[in-house]
Amino acid sequence: MSTTSEFRPQSAKRSWVSARAARRRGEDQGFTLVELLIVSLVVPIVIGALALGLMAIFRVQTATANRITDSADAEIVSANVSRDVQSAERITTTTTPSCGANLGTQVLGLSYNGSKTLVSYVDTTSGNSYALARRVCTGSNTTTPVSTAIVSHDSPKALTATVNCAVTIAYCAPNLGWLLTAGVSSVVVSVTEPGANYTYNLTVVPRAWTPVSGGMPVDPFPIVPLQLTNTAACPQSVLTDAGSSIINVAGGSGTINLFSSCASTVKITGSSQINASGGIVTGNSSLNSIATGSGYLAGPPQSYSSSLSDPFASLKAPAMPSTATKSSCTTVTSGSSTVTCNPGEYATSPALTNSAKTIFQNSTANCTPSTCTFIFDAAVNITGATTTTFGAGTYWFKGGLNLSNSAVVNFGTGTYIMGTSSMSASTNSFTATGAEVLNGDSAGNLFYIAGGVVNIGNSAHVSLSGLSSYYGTSIWDAAGTTSTSTPQLTLSGDACVSSAYGGIYDPSGLLTVANSGNLSAAFVIADSLVLTGASQLNVG
Repeated sequence: MSTTSEFRPQSAKRSWVSARAARRRGEDQGFTLVELLIVSLVVPIVIGALALGLMAIFRVQTATANRITDSADAEIVSANVSRDVQSAERITTTTTPSCGANLGTQVLGLSYNGSKTLVSYVDTTSGNSYALARRVCTGSNTTTPVSTAIVSHDSPKALTATVNCAVTIAYCAPNLGWLLTAGVSSVVVSVTEPGANYTYNLTVVPRAWTPVSGGMPVDPFPIVPLQLTNTAACPQSVLTDAGSSIINVAGGSGTINLFSSCASTVKITGSSQINASGGIVTGNSSLNSIATGSGYLAGPPQSYSSSLSDPFASLKAPAMPSTATKSSCTTVTSGSSTVTCNPGEYATSPALTNSAKTIFQNSTANCTPSTCTFIFDAAVNITGATTTTFGAGTYWFKGGLNLSNSAVVNFGTGTYIMGTSSMSASTNSFTATGAEVLNGDSAGNLFYIAGGVVNIGNSAHVSLSGLSSYYGTSIWDAAGTTSTSTPQLTLSGDACVSSAYGGIYDPSGLLTVANSGNLSAAFVIADSLVLTGASQLNVG
């Protein structure tokens, strides 16, 4: 058997090995066109996906950070606004800051402690965005805040607060001035913070408001019980307590606010005395407004404030009724006469001078303050041992209402307008001068003096409850003057006026209590006050 073998020279073998190595080296040193195309397409996709993922992460991180910040702002705003609104005595949404004038646009203003402390929530700029600042002023300095804090760093432009008043309140305009929080049922702040479009709503109810109060201030009374506005120029005696008269100021702060900047505007003479547990706050920076004489002042030392203001300055007066259909009275005789007078306008007044029982109401149904209107073009005179009942309604005595000779009059819930704005300052618009008894309804009455003079004397007895829609005011003298020759609102001769659940509002007039007169009221706001001859005033 023969074996055949291939003979390959050694040089040829080396050449073959070198060629194969060369091919391997060529494969390691480059890429094919297909590989390059694939890489060119895939790499941007991968990098783009990674970039998008990172961008999404950054966006989520920023949004989360903004939302956390806005959430923290919401908690801070809620804590501060809730505390301030719940405790406030008065509230306003005027755009001029109550604290720190010209330091931004006010969203909400609040006052405490008889207006001795003011808080303003103000829109301010913070770089290219807006912030909400809380500023606090104390004492007489309302220009320079004692403290300022940013409660929200991401606030919307032109933030607003909504003040909702009780349905019993006749006037609700916090954008025009101060309102008592006793008449505010809620304050709502709705915020959408632009950083994360974070929205929250805050609703706060003041403690002074309760459904029981119906908007009427309750104890502790949220305003200073006795305030004298002093519109006359110096020298002017704003508060005179003479003879053996006594002024007792209790309830609320027990304070007398004396707006006057004149010297010696308080005069206490004879054996008279003033008991004011909160002292006298005056607008006189020299603190020399009090001339005690031989009288006696019990209370803390006099203090000064430049921020005294009328808390009812923005209160809207009742509307005058329009001309009504002519009406008349009908008489039913059964044992004793009963006269029923229907709503409408009376060109001549009903005769109310005998023992007949007279009732003003709808003869077929009872009235309410909004459904029954009575207008008397001439003076209404009630005299003798007669009993007259005014049912619930609105009454306008254009010629005045005069009571005499022990008449008994019952006033139902409603508004009683006395006189007209054109009436002479010396004409009687409301008188009770002979042991009359006037009983107001417990649901409230408002005697609104549009013009003329009010005289209550000679043992007359008036008992009224304030009308809650006017913050408990029972007598509002809109025609008051400071004339001492013709006092506008006078109580004298053992007369007694009790407005223990209401107050007297005579911001431009002289209130005189003389000759053993006795006046009790929840509050008294007048231009000036004079007590003489063993009279007594109990406020608060």
